[in-house]
Amino acid sequence: MDADNKGQALIELILAVAIATILLVALATGIIAAREGFSRSGRNLEAGNLLQKEIEALRSVRETAWNSISTPDTYHIEQSGNSWIAVAGTIDQGDYTRGFTVTNICRVDPTSSPVNCSNPSAINDPSTKEVTATVSWSFLGSQSVSSTFNVTRYFGNQVWLQTTKAEFDAGVFDNTSSANKGGGIVELSNGGGNTSFTDSYTTSSEYNFDSNKIEVAGGYAQLKAQGSTVSGQTTNAGFNTGTSGWTFNQWENNVSQSGSYVSSGGNPGGYVNVDMPAAKNKKSGGYWYQAFTTSVDDPVATVSFDWKSIAYDPTPDSYHVYAFVDTSSGAPTISQNVFDSGNIAETTNWSSSGSVDVSSRITTAGTYYLKIAVYVDYSNKTRGPFNVGFDNASLDWSKTIGSYPTDSPTIYRNSSFSAPSVSSWNSFSETTELNGGSIRYQLSDDNGTTWKYFNGSAWVNVVSATDYNDAITLDANIGGFPTTNSQINVRAFLISNGSQFVRLDQIVIGYSGSSTGTFTSSSFDAGAEASFNKIFWAEDTTPSTSVQFQVASNNDNTTWNFVGPDGTVNTFFGAQDGIIPLNAVGGRYIQYKIFFTSSSNNLPSVSDVTVNYSP
Repeated sequence: MDADNKGQALIELILAVAIATILLVALATGIIAAREGFSRSGRNLEAGNLLQKEIEALRSVRETAWNSISTPDTYHIEQSGNSWIAVAGTIDQGDYTRGFTVTNICRVDPTSSPVNCSNPSAINDPSTKEVTATVSWSFLGSQSVSSTFNVTRYFGNQVWLQTTKAEFDAGVFDNTSSANKGGGIVELSNGGGNTSFTDSYTTSSEYNFDSNKIEVAGGYAQLKAQGSTVSGQTTNAGFNTGTSGWTFNQWENNVSQSGSYVSSGGNPGGYVNVDMPAAKNKKSGGYWYQAFTTSVDDPVATVSFDWKSIAYDPTPDSYHVYAFVDTSSGAPTISQNVFDSGNIAETTNWSSSGSVDVSSRITTAGTYYLKIAVYVDYSNKTRGPFNVGFDNASLDWSKTIGSYPTDSPTIYRNSSFSAPSVSSWNSFSETTELNGGSIRYQLSDDNGTTWKYFNGSAWVNVVSATDYNDAITLDANIGGFPTTNSQINVRAFLISNGSQFVRLDQIVIGYSGSSTGTFTSSSFDAGAEASFNKIFWAEDTTPSTSVQFQVASNNDNTTWNFVGPDGTVNTFFGAQDGIIPLNAVGGRYIQYKIFFTSSSNNLPSVSDVTVNYSP
């Protein structure tokens, strides 16, 4: 072989070795890459399985323990007994680290799409959170798989339901009441439309007047005589030595009822009794009476006595103690009583009637009769005996006689009549006893700060002492009196020449307007902080009535700020349901408040109130 052929063979050998080397390197690299790919794919698959398990367990936690993931942070899922729980931080599981982060979701109202929580109008939605679940590991660098999604607790919701009268009775009523209709309702107590105020002058402390010139007694405001006082009373009130001055009479059917004197056991000392023997199918009674004489018309008179149910046999149809002031000594008429004990159902200790005003029964000078009585309506089965004792029985009367004030003293209420929804004043009437005198009036719509009268063409502020009107003028022109302040007060001038006794019995002011009332529910305890989602109810309304709701929630069961659908006090839920605003949904406790209105005699009502919430 020549030298050229040997050189060529060497070159070919070198090329062959080089090519073989390249092929072997490529083959080795492929083998290694394939092994790494298989390993990476396996880890990705395992990490994906761990991520899916984390997500599924998280959904279980959402249903059973929402509050454990309600605060933005990093958590991981662990098994506790037969359930899953969220634990703060991440956890290593073999070659992997798993966990999830929670961030807030914000909205501008409960039904809006999520907005950035930095938005000035944004409100945190406590029932929706953004979750990013992640599984990470190290293999040829840091590797991870993750999933981001929203979770909400509007699944597995619960309800608070109020539907019975007993449940409503735990709330607070203001011109509203509960009734046992259809199981239970809350309704407005008084309707609107045409109604009236009546001022009957029964309680002197409610009025501003000069007590030296006017007296408020027996349901009257009247001029007070400036002379001497005459008075009188019945005798032997305490029955200390017997029944002197008193006489016993049977009343209605004779069942051998009797009256007797007992020397001890009274309140204190002696007393008289009425004994009603056993009987059936009878209405019978007995009474003690005493005559007394007044020397003046219309005195102020009061009755008081003590009584005691000594013997009782259950159960008569009725059993009462009465008192009467009559013009004859004969049997009394039950409907004319001045005192009624109510039905007696047992023996009792000594009780007092209190001071009973009987001035209206003594209108003229003359002789009258005080009667203290027992009346039994026996059942169709024999019942008895019944026995009642009486002690300290007295009628007192008095009157100041002489001339009457001539400077037209006045009387008016300390607080005006309030009509929150008045639309117009309609009428004015009076009941009086004038005896030749007169009564004139002024009106106020600012609780007496200023007074007005009708000058023939308009209501104007008074200037002089005689700027006032009679009742006829008021009735004809009260429709123009202002309603802006929703109130009215009346100042009455009692006018006499000195010999004329002037009395004002009552005034009545008619007006039109709507009636309003509220009901505030008892509070509901969800057991832990919850999300209150929606309120809905059943209502019975007409075109002239309305029902609206507000809600309040808190964590202290004390601080109640009621709001409507926009989260303020200025709006109300209507149309029988409402989504609770985000700034009111969170808390452990919740109440609702119902606002009723009526511009007619119809009374709106509500039943079956339901609050949907997420534990």
